[in-house]
Amino acid sequence: MNKPHDGAKHRSEPDHAAPVRFLRQVWRWVQEHKIISVTIAALFAIVPIWQGEYGLRMSARQHDESGPVYSWFMLDHVNPGIRFEGNVIISAPAYPIVVTNRGRTDGSIMGVDQIVDGRAERMTPCVPDFNEDGELNTARPVRPDSAKIRIPAEESALMILVAEETRTPYDPATGAVQHGAPFQVTDMLRIRTASGRQVESARIMDVPVETRTAYEYPQMDEALKACIAHVEDGM
Repeated sequence: MNKPHDGAKHRSEPDHAAPVRFLRQVWRWVQEHKIISVTIAALFAIVPIWQGEYGLRMSARQHDESGPVYSWFMLDHVNPGIRFEGNVIISAPAYPIVVTNRGRTDGSIMGVDQIVDGRAERMTPCVPDFNEDGELNTARPVRPDSAKIRIPAEESALMILVAEETRTPYDPATGAVQHGAPFQVTDMLRIRTASGRQVESARIMDVPVETRTAYEYPQMDEALKACIAHVEDGM
Protein backbone atom coordinates (compact mmCIF):
# COMPACT_ATOMS: atom_id res chain seq x y z
CA MET A 1 0.00 0.00 0.00
CA ASN A 2 1.31 3.30 -0.92
CA LYS A 3 1.84 5.83 1.95
CA PRO A 4 0.11 9.15 1.57
CA HIS A 5 2.35 11.98 0.35
CA ASP A 6 3.59 14.30 3.07
CA GLY A 7 2.40 17.31 1.03
CA ALA A 8 -1.23 16.14 1.25
CA LYS A 9 -0.96 16.11 5.04
CA HIS A 10 0.29 19.70 5.12
CA ARG A 11 -2.41 20.94 2.77
CA SER A 12 -5.13 19.39 4.88
CA GLU A 13 -3.97 21.23 8.06
CA PRO A 14 -5.63 24.61 8.79
CA ASP A 15 -3.36 27.69 8.42
CA HIS A 16 -3.61 29.66 11.70
CA ALA A 17 -0.64 31.96 10.88
CA ALA A 18 -2.45 34.03 8.21
CA PRO A 19 -5.21 35.39 10.51
CA VAL A 20 -2.62 36.21 13.16
CA ARG A 21 -0.50 38.06 10.65
CA PHE A 22 -3.57 39.98 9.41
CA LEU A 23 -4.58 40.96 12.93
CA ARG A 24 -1.08 42.15 13.63
CA GLN A 25 -1.14 44.29 10.48
CA VAL A 26 -4.50 45.76 11.46
CA TRP A 27 -3.23 46.49 14.98
CA ARG A 28 -0.13 48.21 13.63
CA TRP A 29 -2.29 50.25 11.25
CA VAL A 30 -4.57 51.33 14.11
CA GLN A 31 -1.59 52.21 16.29
CA GLU A 32 0.02 54.21 13.51
CA HIS A 33 -3.19 56.16 12.88
CA LYS A 34 -3.58 56.77 16.58
CA ILE A 35 -0.13 58.26 16.65
CA ILE A 36 -0.90 60.35 13.60
CA SER A 37 -4.17 61.52 15.17
CA VAL A 38 -2.42 62.49 18.39
CA THR A 39 0.28 64.30 16.43
CA ILE A 40 -2.26 66.24 14.36
CA ALA A 41 -4.24 67.10 17.50
CA ALA A 42 -1.05 68.33 19.15
CA LEU A 43 -0.25 70.48 16.14
CA PHE A 44 -3.72 72.03 16.17
CA ALA A 45 -3.21 72.76 19.88
CA ILE A 46 0.16 74.41 19.22
CA VAL A 47 -1.11 76.66 16.42
CA PRO A 48 -3.19 78.98 18.69
CA ILE A 49 -0.27 79.24 21.13
CA TRP A 50 2.12 80.15 18.32
CA GLN A 51 -0.36 82.64 16.92
CA GLY A 52 -0.68 84.23 20.35
CA GLU A 53 3.09 84.55 20.80
CA TYR A 54 3.45 85.88 17.26
CA GLY A 55 0.75 88.45 17.94
CA LEU A 56 2.52 89.60 21.11
CA ARG A 57 5.81 89.94 19.25
CA MET A 58 4.19 91.91 16.46
CA SER A 59 2.39 94.13 18.98
CA ALA A 60 5.66 94.84 20.81
CA ARG A 61 7.41 95.57 17.52
CA GLN A 62 4.67 97.93 16.38
CA HIS A 63 4.78 99.68 19.77
CA ASP A 64 8.54 100.20 19.43
CA GLU A 65 8.19 101.43 15.87
CA SER A 66 5.38 103.81 16.83
CA GLY A 67 7.15 105.13 19.92
CA PRO A 68 9.10 108.38 20.26
CA VAL A 69 12.01 108.95 17.88
CA TYR A 70 14.41 111.66 19.01
CA SER A 71 16.75 113.94 17.12
CA TRP A 72 18.77 116.80 18.58
CA PHE A 73 21.14 119.64 17.87
CA MET A 74 23.43 121.66 20.09
CA LEU A 75 23.45 125.39 20.75
CA ASP A 76 26.78 127.24 20.85
CA HIS A 77 27.11 127.57 24.62
CA VAL A 78 29.30 125.51 26.97
CA ASN A 79 29.79 126.37 30.62
CA PRO A 80 32.68 124.49 32.31
CA GLY A 81 30.90 124.78 35.67
CA ILE A 82 34.11 125.31 37.62
CA ARG A 83 34.30 126.18 41.31
CA PHE A 84 36.92 125.75 44.04
CA GLU A 85 36.72 123.93 47.36
CA GLY A 86 40.01 124.21 49.26
CA ASN A 87 42.68 122.51 47.17
CA VAL A 88 40.19 120.90 44.79
CA ILE A 89 38.84 122.15 41.47
CA ILE A 90 35.26 120.98 40.94
CA SER A 91 33.86 120.94 37.42
CA ALA A 92 30.38 120.10 36.09
CA PRO A 93 30.25 121.17 32.43
CA ALA A 94 26.90 121.93 30.84
CA TYR A 95 25.57 122.77 27.40
CA PRO A 96 22.11 123.37 25.88
CA ILE A 97 20.46 121.19 23.24
CA VAL A 98 17.13 121.15 21.42
CA VAL A 99 15.45 117.73 21.27
CA THR A 100 12.69 116.92 18.78
CA ASN A 101 10.34 113.96 19.02
CA ARG A 102 9.85 112.81 15.41
CA GLY A 103 7.86 109.74 16.41
CA ARG A 104 4.12 109.12 16.28
CA THR A 105 3.54 109.04 20.04
CA ASP A 106 4.46 111.24 22.98
CA GLY A 107 7.46 110.34 25.10
CA SER A 108 9.08 111.27 28.39
CA ILE A 109 12.83 111.59 28.88
CA MET A 110 14.18 110.36 32.23
CA GLY A 111 17.89 110.66 31.52
CA VAL A 112 20.55 111.17 28.86
CA ASP A 113 23.97 109.59 28.32
CA GLN A 114 26.78 110.81 26.12
CA ILE A 115 28.35 108.01 24.08
CA VAL A 116 32.09 108.71 23.98
CA ASP A 117 34.46 106.11 22.49
CA GLY A 118 31.86 103.41 23.06
CA ARG A 119 31.25 104.21 26.73
CA ALA A 120 28.29 105.96 28.31
CA GLU A 121 28.78 109.18 30.27
CA ARG A 122 25.83 110.08 32.46
CA MET A 123 24.31 113.52 31.91
CA THR A 124 21.47 115.13 33.85
CA PRO A 125 18.84 116.92 31.77
CA CYS A 126 17.55 120.21 33.11
CA VAL A 127 14.84 122.46 31.63
CA PRO A 128 15.37 126.21 32.03
CA ASP A 129 12.18 128.20 32.56
CA PHE A 130 12.09 130.59 29.60
CA ASN A 131 8.85 132.27 28.62
CA GLU A 132 7.58 132.74 25.06
CA ASP A 133 9.65 135.93 24.72
CA GLY A 134 12.85 134.10 25.65
CA GLU A 135 13.10 135.70 29.09
CA LEU A 136 14.37 133.61 31.99
CA ASN A 137 12.16 133.33 35.05
CA THR A 138 14.45 134.83 37.66
CA ALA A 139 12.28 133.65 40.55
CA ARG A 140 12.32 130.04 39.26
CA PRO A 141 14.97 129.66 36.53
CA VAL A 142 14.63 125.85 36.40
CA ARG A 143 11.37 124.00 35.85
CA PRO A 144 10.60 121.60 38.70
CA ASP A 145 9.61 118.77 36.31
CA SER A 146 13.10 118.47 34.82
CA ALA A 147 13.40 114.89 36.09
CA LYS A 148 10.76 113.78 33.56
CA ILE A 149 10.70 115.81 30.37
CA ARG A 150 7.65 115.06 28.26
CA ILE A 151 7.87 115.90 24.56
CA PRO A 152 4.70 115.45 22.46
CA ALA A 153 4.99 113.95 18.99
CA GLU A 154 6.39 116.35 16.37
CA GLU A 155 7.36 118.93 19.00
CA SER A 156 10.69 120.13 20.41
CA ALA A 157 12.06 121.03 23.83
CA LEU A 158 15.03 123.04 24.98
CA MET A 159 17.05 121.40 27.73
CA ILE A 160 20.47 121.72 29.31
CA LEU A 161 22.69 118.67 29.86
CA VAL A 162 24.85 118.79 32.97
CA ALA A 163 27.79 116.39 33.27
CA GLU A 164 28.65 114.48 36.40
CA GLU A 165 30.89 116.36 38.78
CA THR A 166 34.65 115.80 38.60
CA ARG A 167 37.22 116.78 41.26
CA THR A 168 40.81 117.67 40.46
CA PRO A 169 43.45 118.39 43.17
CA TYR A 170 45.70 121.39 42.72
CA ASP A 171 48.44 123.19 44.65
CA PRO A 172 47.49 126.84 45.42
CA ALA A 173 51.13 127.76 46.05
CA THR A 174 52.46 126.59 42.70
CA GLY A 175 49.28 126.42 40.68
CA ALA A 176 50.10 122.83 39.68
CA VAL A 177 47.03 120.85 38.64
CA GLN A 178 46.63 117.11 38.44
CA HIS A 179 45.16 116.84 34.97
CA GLY A 180 42.26 114.48 34.42
CA ALA A 181 40.37 113.39 31.33
CA PRO A 182 39.11 116.47 29.45
CA PHE A 183 35.38 116.86 28.93
CA GLN A 184 34.21 116.63 25.35
CA VAL A 185 30.86 117.18 23.69
CA THR A 186 29.76 114.08 21.83
CA ASP A 187 27.86 113.63 18.58
CA MET A 188 25.83 110.68 19.90
CA LEU A 189 23.36 110.60 22.79
CA ARG A 190 21.51 107.72 24.38
CA ILE A 191 18.12 108.91 25.60
CA ARG A 192 16.52 106.90 28.41
CA THR A 193 12.73 107.06 28.38
CA ALA A 194 10.04 106.56 31.01
CA SER A 195 8.92 103.36 29.24
CA GLY A 196 12.34 101.78 29.77
CA ARG A 197 13.58 102.20 26.21
CA GLN A 198 17.04 103.50 25.34
CA VAL A 199 17.06 105.45 22.10
CA GLU A 200 20.37 106.38 20.51
CA SER A 201 20.30 109.60 18.53
CA ALA A 202 22.99 111.23 16.39
CA ARG A 203 23.57 114.95 16.51
CA ILE A 204 22.16 117.01 13.62
CA MET A 205 24.86 119.29 12.26
CA ASP A 206 23.20 121.10 9.36
CA VAL A 207 20.55 123.05 11.30
CA PRO A 208 18.98 126.04 9.53
CA VAL A 209 20.14 129.37 10.93
CA GLU A 210 16.59 130.55 11.65
CA THR A 211 15.89 127.40 13.67
CA ARG A 212 19.04 127.78 15.75
CA THR A 213 18.46 131.52 16.23
CA ALA A 214 14.99 130.87 17.62
CA TYR A 215 16.62 129.30 20.71
CA GLU A 216 19.50 131.74 21.16
CA TYR A 217 18.15 133.47 24.26
CA PRO A 218 20.12 136.40 25.74
CA GLN A 219 20.04 134.84 29.22
CA MET A 220 21.28 131.41 28.18
CA ASP A 221 24.47 131.72 30.25
CA GLU A 222 22.39 132.46 33.35
CA ALA A 223 20.24 129.42 32.56
CA LEU A 224 23.35 127.22 32.33
CA LYS A 225 24.56 128.41 35.73
CA ALA A 226 21.11 127.85 37.24
CA CYS A 227 20.95 124.28 35.91
CA ILE A 228 24.45 123.45 37.14
CA ALA A 229 23.57 124.73 40.63
CA HIS A 230 20.23 122.87 40.49
CA VAL A 231 21.90 119.55 39.66
CA GLU A 232 24.63 120.04 42.27
CA ASP A 233 21.94 120.63 44.89
CA GLY A 234 20.49 117.21 44.11
CA MET A 235 17.71 118.29 41.80
